[in-house]
Amino acid sequence: CVKSRNLWLAGLTLMLILGASMVISNFHVATLTTLKGYSESAAGSFNTVLMIGAIIGSIALPVYVTKAPGKAPLLVFVMLLVTAATCYGMVALPAFGIYVCAFLNGALRSGVIAIMMMVPVMLREIGPALAGTAGGFMVTLELIGSVVIPTYIIVPLGGGSLMAYFGLAAVCMVTTSLWLKLAGIFWRKGIMSRCAKL
Repeated sequence: CVKSRNLWLAGLTLMLILGASMVISNFHVATLTTLKGYSESAAGSFNTVLMIGAIIGSIALPVYVTKAPGKAPLLVFVMLLVTAATCYGMVALPAFGIYVCAFLNGALRSGVIAIMMMVPVMLREIGPALAGTAGGFMVTLELIGSVVIPTYIIVPLGGGSLMAYFGLAAVCMVTTSLWLKLAGIFWRKGIMSRCAKL
């Protein structure tokens, strides 16, 4: 299954998503307390909303996408663009805006990750028989991205600026959306329909 071009594309997409996500997880509270003056408890409440969004998104969005497979390509593309916008909004906006952005970021990011994890089953060259092995391969790439992208790309480029870290995380998400569209995984005819029938 490691010879599948589409599997590599999906794995690299997850790598980029988790790389940006780790920046948010590691620096969100510190940024809000240092630059915005929030207490640690208040900053933590924003993260709580993000986690609530992540739980809802990881359950609801894959279900919706499989129920409406024709909308999947545009939906995933837009979800990633909105996630990119919320990466910066989570530290730049007033309190209400941070809550909204945190919820959307958690929901959409986790929803896309859950959808991407369905890709092995949707690919004809893999299917249910090899889905477990393919899923493990994708998770390996995802975990590599969670270390390499923040540590060796975003943090060095950010130059110690917390706001720059979130700006670069947003750029990473935009890159992911464009990469996914160019990869064309969800634009292949019938791919989501096959998953909906499983």
